[in-house]
Amino acid sequence: MSARPYLFVDSNVLIEALFEPRHPAGATISLALAKQVRLVTCNQVIEDVELEIIDRCEETGDLGLIDTWHAFIQSLKIKIEPDATEAEAK
Repeated sequence: MSARPYLFVDSNVLIEALFEPRHPAGATISLALAKQVRLVTCNQVIEDVELEIIDRCEETGDLGLIDTWHAFIQSLKIKIEPDATEAEAK
């Protein structure tokens, strides 16, 4: 049996899958939940998603979004890597 491939997910994939589960980004999440792939991202992506969640909490007054996010991220077992350095990104 071969190792499951890693897929890098950016903030768009995570936000769309969290708030619009029927969005095509949800297919990536479905693959991860079915243990067909492993997800990886970086600290900056997590920070970007959390800023979006804070904005939505302020707009809606729904602080439950924070709990939803934490449950979502834990269920996916996303591997979070450090951000690339400027030299690595070139």
